[in-house]
Amino acid sequence: MSAESARRTLQEIETLARSSSYDADVLTRMIENPSSSSDSQMSQLMNRKTEINKMGNDLAMLENERDTPTPWEREAVDKVHPLLKEAAEDTSNAIRHFDENRNFLWARQYRNNAKGVAHDSQRIASTLGDYLKYEKLRDREARIESEMPEIAKTN
Repeated sequence: MSAESARRTLQEIETLARSSSYDADVLTRMIENPSSSSDSQMSQLMNRKTEINKMGNDLAMLENERDTPTPWEREAVDKVHPLLKEAAEDTSNAIRHFDENRNFLWARQYRNNAKGVAHDSQRIASTLGDYLKYEKLRDREARIESEMPEIAKTN
């Protein structure tokens, strides 16, 4: 895997995390609304599970390529891994609560799990966003530095 491919994968994870955070917020609002259907909630939960599994698979692929990604990419993967694990646990707990307590979908723990998925996903997106911005600035800095000798020659 090339460094560019690793960067694209991190960007995809960031985008997926932002989407998952937004959708988990929607799920939380559904849970708080007594008129929302349980089928809609289950659909949202399964979508969160799918997105989190996709992020996990992408992250595992990057972790398996420890020699290829740049140091900042390895650091980003290391920071995101525990956050993704928390999001997966919250999602699993919400699904388990849903399956075991269909008559108590208003329970605080269920709502907290959904909020946890939103929070964890937002932290993943924010963390990766910061790393990607930093790398973009480093690329720009390197490009400017490489142009500096040419600027000095013209003066």
